[in-house]
Amino acid sequence: MEGLTSRGSEENVGLINQGESEMGYIDDTLERAIRAEEEPFDDLDYEPAQVFFFYDISTFWVTADESYETVQDIDSDTVISPNVAGSTNRTTLQLALEEIGITEDDYTLDDVNQADQGSAFNEGRLDVGILQLVGPNLAGWGQEIVSTVDAQLLDYPDEDAETLEESEIVTDWFDREDISEDLVNTPDENLGIVAPYIHITRADLDYDMVYEFLSTLHEHREELGQYHDLLDLFEDDDYWVDTVFPEMPFHEAAADFYEEIGVWNDDWEVHN
Repeated sequence: MEGLTSRGSEENVGLINQGESEMGYIDDTLERAIRAEEEPFDDLDYEPAQVFFFYDISTFWVTADESYETVQDIDSDTVISPNVAGSTNRTTLQLALEEIGITEDDYTLDDVNQADQGSAFNEGRLDVGILQLVGPNLAGWGQEIVSTVDAQLLDYPDEDAETLEESEIVTDWFDREDISEDLVNTPDENLGIVAPYIHITRADLDYDMVYEFLSTLHEHREELGQYHDLLDLFEDDDYWVDTVFPEMPFHEAAADFYEEIGVWNDDWEVHN
């Protein structure tokens, strides 16, 4: 098994379909689209099966304009960039806005690279962008934003927060200081849109290949942190299945591996 780079989770699904990759991560929005056989995922030649949890990306709306206090302050004159075009996360964020009655007709959509948001705020080209926690850590480009502008998070009115919590969209609450101590005019607790990223494969991928991959990764789990701090989390066996797709079965080899290390849940489905 060889490591490859891709342009994102949607491409990962295609690479597996084309036989150019054995495994790739997707988020929960994409998982639902695959399950619903939405285009372009209505003609896959394989049954997807999940293998292991990678990380959560938690997203918050951010602005440098103090006139914006909540997401309901967004209007047709508001220039927003919910991640870069083509990103599944962008789709999730727009779906979240639709859940609370804010459609694409209600704002001006732009495509600003995350790393360019700080300058776009300073130049008046962007009203509302995003901050993201990758796992527990603020992304590097987010750290630059909060250090260069007076960044504040947009709050959700109680009714909107309740609507999102009851929807299919994954949400969670975060303390302001756990996001960034440099945020201004921001509530102590903030609702984030959470996208769990999980590696999937084709259900008919060779059993031994999947089992050996997981076993080797697990055997060297204490060394992974030297490549990235986030990988330190894999030292905890429970982290490998911290989040699962409840409607997608596991690859048979993954299920056997997790049973062996004591983290398997019999409520989960296995692809046979």
